[in-house]
Formats: sequence, structure tokens, C-alpha cells
Amino acid sequence: MVDSATHRSYLQRMTPLFCLNELCETIGAKYVIEKVMSIVQLLSGDDIPNVRLNVAKTLLQVGRAIDRNSVKKYVKPLLTKLMNDEDFDVRYFAEETRTGEILISK
Repeated sequence: MVDSATHRSYLQRMTPLFCLNELCETIGAKYVIEKVMSIVQLLSGDDIPNVRLNVAKTLLQVGRAIDRNSVKKYVKPLLTKLMNDEDFDVRYFAEETRTGEILISK
């Protein structure tokens, strides 16, 4: 997945995010924190807005897979960054994810 996350094609860079959306809850919180978050963090700074908005979507799945303290430590900072993104769509999906996170934590 790391190779895809650094590929020159933005479509290839989005592939790990699509995989993570499906696998986060299955692979376990420890793996998500130790391996997945570094990929998500890397892609949150991508030049292509579509990659960043898919990071926002992935953060919802990550938030469902890890404990509340880890959400505060790993997910919230990235989400805050994406909520202040220059691209409207990235901000929109970050806000949607934040709303979903609130519903999950209740």
C-alpha cells in the first residue's frame, strides 16, 4: 500500500484509501494505528483534491476502528486540517466525517 500511496498517478494514490475503507474494522485497531495512519497522514497533504477528500472519507472508517483516545490523537488533527482545506469539496467531506464522528462517539 505504501508504494501505491506514493505513486505518481493520483488514481493509484487513492487505491490504498479505497482498500482501507473496506478493511479498517477487520484488520484491527493496533494495525490501523501503526500502519494505516501513516499512509492516511501522507495522503492528507496530497496536491490533488480528490485524494484529500477521500482521506476525509477514510477517516470516518478509521474512527470506527480505533478507540476514542486514538481518534483524538490521530483522526481529529487530520480532520481539522482538511476542514480548513482550500478546496470546497475537501472541506465538505471533512465536515461530513466530523458529523459522522460525533454520531459514532455518542
